[in-house]
Amino acid sequence: MACCGQHRKSSPTPVGSKKRTGSHLIYPAEGCVLCAEKHISTAYALAGEAGYIPVNRQRIIGELTACALHLFREHKELSEAVRTIRHQIQQRRESEIDWLPVLKKIDDLATKESTT
Repeated sequence: MACCGQHRKSSPTPVGSKKRTGSHLIYPAEGCVLCAEKHISTAYALAGEAGYIPVNRQRIIGELTACALHLFREHKELSEAVRTIRHQIQQRRESEIDWLPVLKKIDDLATKESTT
């Protein structure tokens, strides 16, 4: 899955390459609010689109995991909130999920990131 497009400036050397390039893959453990927003948005859309059928459940869990990893270094509390949602889904307690506070916090961070 493509990243948010904002990482070209870091230009790391790809694994196994001696040549530096202008862009690279963004791994989930690499902090990025915009990538986190992409993952939480996908998870939320899947949850609303077709619910928690087995195939969707697994994709939602994966998207939430990637979101939390993108946040955990710089936004630990928000990462924990995303992780809590993931646990609720894994424990089949979807009816207890309140997506809105987490979506708002990520939106606020992404807005700030995009305007600075």
